[in-house]
Amino acid sequence: MGEITFTKTCKLLIGADGIRSTLRPLISRSDSMPQIRSYKRIIFRALIDANGVDPEIIPRIGAAVVYKSATNVGQIFKLQSCSEAKTIAVTATASTEDTEEVVRQWHSTEAISNWRKAFSDFPTDVLDLIDLCPPSSAYTNCVSDLQIDDKDQSPTLCWSNGDEPVVLVGDAVHGMTPSLGQGGNVCMEDAIELAMIMRRTTKTADTSIVDLTHAQVMETIRRLQSARNGRVVEIHRSSRNQASIKLSADSSLKNYQEKNEAFFRRLYEWTPTSIS
Repeated sequence: MGEITFTKTCKLLIGADGIRSTLRPLISRSDSMPQIRSYKRIIFRALIDANGVDPEIIPRIGAAVVYKSATNVGQIFKLQSCSEAKTIAVTATASTEDTEEVVRQWHSTEAISNWRKAFSDFPTDVLDLIDLCPPSSAYTNCVSDLQIDDKDQSPTLCWSNGDEPVVLVGDAVHGMTPSLGQGGNVCMEDAIELAMIMRRTTKTADTSIVDLTHAQVMETIRRLQSARNGRVVEIHRSSRNQASIKLSADSSLKNYQEKNEAFFRRLYEWTPTSIS
């Protein structure tokens, strides 16, 4: 079968295609397009049926059991109970020299095997838990983010080129490390803010989305960028800082929260700018 191509037109094209966005290079200048930065660390994730796990090591709901390497700071194995202790979520981080491209090509069984190899010097409990991980539930990826200009105090991210009705949201514009667990939340904030802005725009213009003019669409993009850019940059940089100190002895999120209380208040008390 030959290649199938088709063309569609729209008032606004929203690029939500992830940190490896294929749309981002099309709207960015080659000299300013953000690059993906690797932290040379890998994350392993899987779900385990709690019935096969020693009850003595199963944490209660809301708690976690964490194993840390005595020699490799930042190498961590953590398990948490979920769904009323019937399922255990396992997460582990370790250093790696493999690139994201190599890791993404691992099949599930290979991922489990490499996970066991990376934690071969950990206690038997950890190795037994890895052996219990169903290959079908294994997910592995490298810690990375999109670079932000550290020399600029208030950098403008690549939301749009300012000329065409195309806007990037989510990881496509601000892919960040998982260190604060905020990547998905910030993506949803983008979507909510954009929806609220578009709702206000159509209400003010007394028209529907499909009848918005080019100028109105571009103003919507400008307002989204204005509403989101500062907050996203702050969260992105904080996430990067936490990723960096993961390699130190004092690396817990709780310690980071205690040292940055004002930031975490702003983080958790967010409301869309368009309704505040």
